[in-house]
Amino acid sequence: MQKAKIIVPAGFVLLIIAAIYAHEYLKTSPALQVPQQESVQASEGDNPWNMGTEPEDPYKAIEQMHGHVGPWNVLGWRIGQTALKEFNTHWGRHDLDITVHIPMETPYSCMADGLVIGTGNSIGRLNIRLEQVGKMEMIKVEIVKKNGDSGIVYKPKIDYLQKILTAPPADIHKLSHECFEMKDEDLFDEERIK
Repeated sequence: MQKAKIIVPAGFVLLIIAAIYAHEYLKTSPALQVPQQESVQASEGDNPWNMGTEPEDPYKAIEQMHGHVGPWNVLGWRIGQTALKEFNTHWGRHDLDITVHIPMETPYSCMADGLVIGTGNSIGRLNIRLEQVGKMEMIKVEIVKKNGDSGIVYKPKIDYLQKILTAPPADIHKLSHECFEMKDEDLFDEERIK
């Protein structure tokens, strides 16, 4: 049995070595480096990035953004408004990190749009995020102030969620108005976290 021989011309070996050297040179040569520009990112607080104004009529704002007003988005709005007070901040400052733990389907996801209208935070600015949970009983909203070391978990009352989930569509407006008027403690529990 004869062994196969591979003959590599010396010129080919030199070409490979030159290519490796050129690649390293191009990566490290200061003359060929692209200058890094300072990253321009929106930040929290009172600054030119946060020029939005709080809606005067939350019902109309929810309807305009979401397409209709329902108890799920009003619940999100209520949690958002409560958080602004609890964290002593103002609408549209983007200084809260909000994580909404929900089953990834409607009507649960409607809470996120309510939180946008209620806080002025934005999914696009990454200060509202959605996390999937397996069932309705696991729904919660975690809110942390960006420059703080504590937060609050808002857990909607299961009996209230069951009521609005099983209500006939004809009751959507009545339930929405009720949600605007109900006491916080009848809608959700609050748990402080460190």
